[in-house]
Amino acid sequence: MSEIQFHIYSRDHFHEKVAPFCDDLEKNSIYKSPAFSRAWLESHISEAKKGREILFLSLWHNQSMIGLFPLCIYRFGTLRIGMPLGRDPVSCHGVIQNKDYTEAVALLAEEITKQKLFNLLYINDLSDHDTVTCTLYECLKDQAWSVHSIYRNCCYGVEVHNSLDQLKESYGQRKSFQKLLRKEKKLHKDYDVQIECISGQKESPDVIDRIIGIQQESWLRRRGNFMLKQNPHHKTLILKGLQMNHGYVYFLKLDQEDAAFAFGIRSGDKLCLLWTAFKEKYASSYSIGVMLMMQIIKQAYAEHITSCYFCHGDSEWKRRLANQSLNLTRTIAAYGTIPKIAARCYYQVCLLHRNKTINSVWEKVKKAKCSLSRKKDV
Repeated sequence: MSEIQFHIYSRDHFHEKVAPFCDDLEKNSIYKSPAFSRAWLESHISEAKKGREILFLSLWHNQSMIGLFPLCIYRFGTLRIGMPLGRDPVSCHGVIQNKDYTEAVALLAEEITKQKLFNLLYINDLSDHDTVTCTLYECLKDQAWSVHSIYRNCCYGVEVHNSLDQLKESYGQRKSFQKLLRKEKKLHKDYDVQIECISGQKESPDVIDRIIGIQQESWLRRRGNFMLKQNPHHKTLILKGLQMNHGYVYFLKLDQEDAAFAFGIRSGDKLCLLWTAFKEKYASSYSIGVMLMMQIIKQAYAEHITSCYFCHGDSEWKRRLANQSLNLTRTIAAYGTIPKIAARCYYQVCLLHRNKTINSVWEKVKKAKCSLSRKKDV
């Protein structure tokens, strides 16, 4: 452990000290997530408020970066709260670490405690597959931190096989999947179906306009959900992803018309699909969004992708396509008397949020807020 060095870099030093090593670290990391890609980090740094404190906690061995924990620091009185950089769009966040240095995370926990970088560490979407970050929390416990964790939701995904027959076998005789295959056959009978994959900005400079065009005719606008038009930061993320070959935009075209899109970020052999939308006029007859996902899954193996994840949410279409899943938790660690009290209080609030009655009331409040917001825009 003595050979491994610990360094802290600010946002001003990212491009010089951290960015050149990101791709190699991601390639050799234990756990893959879009939040570890250079495109993700660069876009969130550029969009973060100028006064926001951003720290890159890094581990080094023989001038190679073997671990990285990108954090934003928030202050509330005496509380210094560390949260992963770029929590929106929702993904799986944590520590990225080289697979050959599995014990190095213990040094990270020691340095965080010794240097008092923050007294609360909160991750809103910790994956149970992310063994490195889970180990970090265990190491913080050994450093006298208290840790609270509560289940948030499930993240569905698909394990991709090297042939369509093997993929179908992984679903067994699931009726919902058989129904999707029939819809797919009908779609190809009624339309000229084309799938366009874009992974470089120069290939399609109008990609943002095409995405916005689909969203404008989708259910997102009606429900007041995420719209790319009002989110310049997310435009930056898509374009950065395309420029650095981390991002993929898929369009499903029916008779040469854009009918649906999906955007994902690739990390190693994993593709995490962050956003999708489809034109409502195709919704009832063809399940057009799901048709696009099926096409992406079919093409994935040829691109050396072994798994596709649909990120958060329990939508029916995700359950219908999924043949694997991971669990996500809200996890908070605290060091010191006041931070531990604050962490305990937050944990109790999360428990209340899981109460079905309280959660139902909260969802109604959010819908009412969205409705008022749409009326103001009109």
